[in-house]
Amino acid sequence: LDVIEPEIINSLPDLFRDSLTVFKIRDETNYTDLYNYVLFLDYALDDESQLRNAKDTIEEIVNKLTHLHGRIVDMRAAFMERTKAKDLIQRLYMRLYYVTSHRRGKVQTSILSYKNNQMDVDKEENR
Repeated sequence: LDVIEPEIINSLPDLFRDSLTVFKIRDETNYTDLYNYVLFLDYALDDESQLRNAKDTIEEIVNKLTHLHGRIVDMRAAFMERTKAKDLIQRLYMRLYYVTSHRRGKVQTSILSYKNNQMDVDKEENR
């Protein structure tokens, strides 16, 4: 079964809506289990080209993950399980955000290409 199929990927936000889901933070939340479920979600959402085709759904998942991250109270990283879960959630929502945002940074030119271009300019000036 391919998780990236449109009908499956469109049903993923429902995981965050159900009141009995593991993606709800309660007093009795097992953060090791939460970490593992988020890790499974991360593995399932690995095909970036397919994720771009489901931009609205992925943006909704990013919003749900951002909210989930904010609900985990971990003052001063006092609880390792919570810290690990928050870290993974943040890395996942940032990856998904950048995949769907289509924002690409400028390609940095190498210092070597600058040197070659400058040499060409110098040659032209000397003619």
